[in-house]
Amino acid sequence: MTSTAAATTSTSPSTTAAATTTTTTTSLPPSTTTPATTSAPTSASANDLATVRQIIGERWERFFSASTPLADRESLLEHGATYHDALVMRSKDPLQAQASAHVKNVELASLDAITAAVTFDVLLNGQVALPDAAGTAVKEGGEWKVSGTSFCSLVTLGATAPVPGCS
Repeated sequence: MTSTAAATTSTSPSTTAAATTTTTTTSLPPSTTTPATTSAPTSASANDLATVRQIIGERWERFFSASTPLADRESLLEHGATYHDALVMRSKDPLQAQASAHVKNVELASLDAITAAVTFDVLLNGQVALPDAAGTAVKEGGEWKVSGTSFCSLVTLGATAPVPGCS
């Protein structure tokens, strides 16, 4: 049945040997109001939270992808220009070409949050090299980015020289 803005009424006669009866059925359009909630989020805000979590995960994985151009990585990193030299240095490391990240979980308290906890695996050639790593995404200028702290924590692992911007 197709919904319309007005109620619809249908009448169908029914006849028996003893009496005639008429049955009337009224269908109302579905309600367009949403009941108010005080403690649980509405389904719309839950969907929005899920979308934001997905965006954070996608940006995180794109930042750590070897195929992402340096300028894009810088834009996906909190205070990216601060870490330009570190990004250039890491791009010259042969391990960087093999490295990627797979986001496993993003914890975001609300749509108003400015940080999110990210759990991810660091992969080398598609194999898990560092499972269940913890990082932070931050909202900077209205965009979700990999935190500078998370970036520095990873790039300084095994570093034999100071990493520009992270020292």
